[in-house]
This record gives sequence, C-alpha cells and structure tokens, in this order.
Amino acid sequence: MTRSLAEIDALLAADKGLFGTLEWKEEGSVASISAAVVDALGNPIGGLELRASAPTQTSVQRGSIVLLLDGAPLQRLSHRPDHAHRNKGAHPIPSNLRFKTLSPDQTRIYGWSDNRVWPRHDNIGAGRTVDPQPSTFMEAIKLFLEACGIAAYIPEPPHRPELELDS
Repeated sequence: MTRSLAEIDALLAADKGLFGTLEWKEEGSVASISAAVVDALGNPIGGLELRASAPTQTSVQRGSIVLLLDGAPLQRLSHRPDHAHRNKGAHPIPSNLRFKTLSPDQTRIYGWSDNRVWPRHDNIGAGRTVDPQPSTFMEAIKLFLEACGIAAYIPEPPHRPELELDS
C-alpha cells in the first residue's frame, strides 16, 4: 500500500495502543516481543507493528525497538548499541545530521522527522543521540513509545548478566 507523507505524519500524531498481552519470547541469548498497533478505540491499524529485541546475557542491558509500517522501519531506537553508526548524507536527512557518526554505547533514535521518505526501501538513514541518555532499556522503551504516540506497557525483558557473553 502506498502511503503519503501526510498520512504517515497523521498516523504518528494519533493516539495509539498495543494489542493483546505482551510477553518476551527467548530464543538462544536474545529475547523478542512484537505486537500489533491499535488506534485509540482498539481497532487494529493495518500494517503497523511494534517489535523489540534485547540480548539476555550481556553485562549491560542493550536492546532495540522499532515501529514498522507495511514491514518497513518507520522509527527505531537502539539502546546502548555495541557499535557506531554513520548517518547517510542524502536529502531529506537534516544537514546537521548528514554523515555524522554516532558513538557506540549511546542510545540513539532514528525518528521519522529526520527520515521522511516513503516508501522506504532500506533501513533508516539517520539517527541522533538521545539526550538525556536513558539509564535502562525500560526507560528507553518508554521514551520510544512516547515518541510514537503509543500508550502501552511493555514488561521488562529477561536479563541474566551472570551469563555474560560480552568479551
């Protein structure tokens, strides 16, 4: 389905929630969760889905959460990623973010307002460091839900740092 930029703007601005009971599912050393997004009346919004994942065996809880539209990322947040990210340099990315390198271990958000291109054929091109930095993945999840206009509770992901895989 082709959607206009204005339709996506309105979709993000509208009050939303998540459908059903949310539970993290563990597979190996990663936990994941997904949910359909609903409007303020509880009706499913076709093509809109929230997904999150988090490693369970790292000394510091890391994770990512993404809002997908028609299977493509609309907005994403990476909490304390273990790698740097270099923003792309093409329009419509704001000039102050073009080619900027984001440090590892700093929570970053890849927002719609910085990446207003649809349809999207690849990953989101530009991110920015979250300020102030959330101290936990749960704080980062709450911040992301707020940025997406989603009123919901996502339970804390499983985390067992005693089984640490970091080197």
